[in-house]
Amino acid sequence: MLQHRPPFENQTLRRILHGADQLADLVELTLGPVGRAVLIDRGAAIPLVGDNGYAVATHFDIADPVAQCGVQTLRHLAWEMSRDFGDGAATAIVLARAVLAELVNMMDAGYDPQHLGEAVVRRAKAIAAQIEASAVTANDIGTLKAVATTAAGGDVELGGAIGEAFHAVGRAGTVIVEAGHGMGDEIETRPGMHFDSGWLSEDFVNEDALGKAIYDDAYILVASGRIDRFDDILPMLEVFSQRKKPLIVIAGEVAGEALATLVLNRRKSRALVCAVAAPGAGDWKTMNLGDIAAATGATLIGDETGHSLAQIKPAMVGRARRIEIGRSHTAIVGGGADPQTLEARMAHIRSEIASARYLAYDREQHELRLARLSGAIALLRIGAATKPIHDQRLEVAKRAVAATRSARAAGVVQGGGTSFFRAAVQAAAAASGNETELMAAKVLAGALGAPMRAIVSNRGRDAAHMVGLVALSSDTSTGYDAAGDRITNLHAAGIIDACEITVEALTRAVATAATLGSVAAATSPLSKQNNRGAA
Repeated sequence: MLQHRPPFENQTLRRILHGADQLADLVELTLGPVGRAVLIDRGAAIPLVGDNGYAVATHFDIADPVAQCGVQTLRHLAWEMSRDFGDGAATAIVLARAVLAELVNMMDAGYDPQHLGEAVVRRAKAIAAQIEASAVTANDIGTLKAVATTAAGGDVELGGAIGEAFHAVGRAGTVIVEAGHGMGDEIETRPGMHFDSGWLSEDFVNEDALGKAIYDDAYILVASGRIDRFDDILPMLEVFSQRKKPLIVIAGEVAGEALATLVLNRRKSRALVCAVAAPGAGDWKTMNLGDIAAATGATLIGDETGHSLAQIKPAMVGRARRIEIGRSHTAIVGGGADPQTLEARMAHIRSEIASARYLAYDREQHELRLARLSGAIALLRIGAATKPIHDQRLEVAKRAVAATRSARAAGVVQGGGTSFFRAAVQAAAAASGNETELMAAKVLAGALGAPMRAIVSNRGRDAAHMVGLVALSSDTSTGYDAAGDRITNLHAAGIIDACEITVEALTRAVATAATLGSVAAATSPLSKQNNRGAA
């Protein structure tokens, strides 16, 4: 439906788009295997060479306060992608800018921003489902190396080491990146466990760039019940605070006064504490907590064992050489398990698996428990010739490990921006519905080729020509290989991306662009340089 829009609404959106354009123009330079870096001025500090979208977005600002709103919104999008997946920030920014530009053009033509934005989000979800359906599993070492190499910016040596580490630990294991002390990279495999739940408050994070709480030589309190009174855990907190050792609380539930006070202690005094959500639900949660207790050498506190928090002693707390706690996953390395107790626990789980041979769900849950307890963790130690190179490779490795973990969990799809492009073309061809729905399909058909166009341009080739060649190809497995400057089978060439990251970059970018596109006016604080209250 066409409508008349106030003049200041056009001006506001154009200024927001201007900020998004300025940032995206810089970020898209980093896309692809031949992407380039951006030199970032940091005032008195040494300039930073930004070779990824997150680094560029973090350090970019613009004078116009309304345009800066667009920059900050895309910066937050980049931060979310980096925090949750370690990769995809540049792709998300480029997509968000392209979708926003198409939306602004449609709105200039008189289309209702609210209805059009909602239609675009719906179409994007359908395209995301289409991309997910095309994913293939990533279990073999070749695929793992290819994903890691792509996420590492084409660093074949680093990507190869990451792929080998993931292959060594199998699907039940995980990979942790550490700083090495030599020139080369090293892989050490150790027993360990990981599970899909994490910290209960972002205040517990001590590694902001990774969104994780990471501690060495940590003590772990494991309880099956609800902890809501701070006094219940105060004695243990005081003991390990005096020892200057981190205390990790993993319980059926940590809430109320207990959680609030732990958060306050962390926020105010930087206390070495973290509360972690227990994995699973119902009886499975209790079983999983028992497994964690066995893996760390802790005594499970709860009605099942007859132990209460009031009776707890330091000897009943478990240990881990290292623990990494993210938003939705936790890895424990070098748990202080008693070997005989751990083996007895695993033998009991094996008997549960045998008993549940005709109960598919129960069997799968017990198999998952056994995999956690018997799994391994690979420590990937990153080396380099100089400290600046070492720091840069360390950050790249962490992002690439996160991307490879995602690929192993949810599969891989065509890389090089091809998945977005082909899905959008197919969706546009099959578009139906009212005029708004058709325009939404047109918006995405025009915008989702942006990552591929940027990759082609970074190679120095004509983007329109190369994208046209890909579109004309009847073989949907083909796409543009920027490193080899050719049209080829992308899976065979190892040009693949993690499906989860691809889908999340798409849906989050479109949602961000739709939100910005619905803006009618913007406000900014008064200052000496700016005495405008609204724009």
